[in-house]
Amino acid sequence: MILLVVSFLPAYLEENYPTLTTSDGAHMIASFSIASIIFAPINGIIKNYMGAKNAIIFGFTMLTLSTAGIGFAPIVKDPVLFKWI
Repeated sequence: MILLVVSFLPAYLEENYPTLTTSDGAHMIASFSIASIIFAPINGIIKNYMGAKNAIIFGFTMLTLSTAGIGFAPIVKDPVLFKWI
């Protein structure tokens, strides 16, 4: 999913949020990798606690909610709020 966002994010930010810089776009993209590093051990703990099947269902649920959130992000017109979403 991040590869799809990376391809159009710079042009989208330039067109819709001119106050956000390329550094802001880079921070948005880098946050995905940082979150992966931080939450990988936590995911292992969740898998051990809940079991593999329940952890996968939980993961798909979280992925669906976050994807829907990203889909609704263009509704936000405030550049700072968009950056944090």
